Amino acid sequence: MQILESISDAFYALDNDWNFTYFNNEAESLLNRTSEDVLGKNIWEEFPETEGTDISEHYKEVIKNHTSKTFEYYYPPIERWLEVSAYPRKQGLSVFFRDITDRKEAALKLKEAYEERENILQSIADCFFTLDREWNVTYWNRAAEILLQTPKQDIIGQNLWDVFEDATDLPSYTNYHRVMHQNIPVTFEDYYDSLDKWFDINAYPAEDGISVFFKDISENKKARQALEEL
Repeated sequence: MQILESISDAFYALDNDWNFTYFNNEAESLLNRTSEDVLGKNIWEEFPETEGTDISEHYKEVIKNHTSKTFEYYYPPIERWLEVSAYPRKQGLSVFFRDITDRKEAALKLKEAYEERENILQSIADCFFTLDREWNVTYWNRAAEILLQTPKQDIIGQNLWDVFEDATDLPSYTNYHRVMHQNIPVTFEDYYDSLDKWFDINAYPAEDGISVFFKDISENKKARQALEEL
C-alpha cells in the first residue's frame, strides 16, 4: 500500500458495508480527518452530510452497475470542489479524488468574463465582427445582423469574401488585408453598393485574426455632400 501514500491524489477504500478500509495521507489532509478516526467506520456515519447527496448516488451506481465513474462534487464542510473517480472492486469501492477548486473558480471567472464581453458586444450600437486568419467569421453581433441583413447563423464559420463576394473590389478588402498582414489598425470609410450605404470602419489586429467595428454613416455622408453643393 506504500504506493497509495506516494500518489498526489487523495484516496480511500470502502468495503461492501461502506466501511473505510484505507485512508491515505492526502485524504487526511484534504478532509481534515485521520485514518485512525475513520478506519473500520461507516462513511455515511463519519460524513453524514454526504448521505443522500450526489456523491452517495454515484457510489451506489458504481457498485450496482460495476462500472467506474468520474464526477465533480462540491463538499461544503471544507468549501472545496473535488474531482472524484470511483472504481468498483470485489471487496467494495476504491475512490481517488483531488481538489479542483482553483480550476473551477478560474473557469467561472472565464465564463463571467465571456458573458460580460458578450453582453457588451451585443448591446453596443456599433456593428462588430471578428475574423480568423483564414478570413472565416468567428463573431457577428446583433447590430451587424440587422445592418448587413445577414443572420449570425448564416455567416459564423463562413469565409467573409465568399459571403460578400462583391466586397473584394472595395477598400474594405485592401484595408482588412493590411490589418491582417501588417498588424496595424486602420480607420476608413467605404461605400457598399449592394446596400446603398456608407460605413465608417475601424479594424484592429488580434492574436487570432482581426476585429472590426463599423457603423452606418450614410445620412452624415449625404448631409456633407449637400453642404458641399451649397
